[in-house]
Amino acid sequence: MRHPFTRTRVAGPVTALALAAGVLVGAPVVTAPASADPTAGLHSVEHQRAGGAVRSPDGTLERGCQRHDYSYRVNARGHDWSQELFLVDPDGQQIANGYEWNGRDPARGRGQFRFCGQSTQPGRFTVRARLTWEDGAYHERWLERRSLHLRSR
Repeated sequence: MRHPFTRTRVAGPVTALALAAGVLVGAPVVTAPASADPTAGLHSVEHQRAGGAVRSPDGTLERGCQRHDYSYRVNARGHDWSQELFLVDPDGQQIANGYEWNGRDPARGRGQFRFCGQSTQPGRFTVRARLTWEDGAYHERWLERRSLHLRSR
């Protein structure tokens, strides 16, 4: 008695060779698309969802040292994360920074840049933020830059 899933021999070695080479007439050729993105796949969905935002209002430069508020939001899906924030002056120089991380800070909150204004000129400043997180591998993403104006008193 033959097993119902047993196949009978239909073709010889030439057909097997043609199948292996993919040269049978009318046989569709199926290829998987090559992805240019090495993080493509299910795992990358979480990476794309990780992100955040930073906001900082316009303000006035005070004499001496001062603080300038910012608010932040991190969405790293429960992974270990940290966020570095940089306040960059109109000349492109970093004049202050902030740091938030999972375990110490909430995923949404407020912080302050601290800097001294003696050598700081008024103008358009930029807030840059770098989010890093781990989910078995290390990842880094620069968030969208934000601009603010600090005017002289």
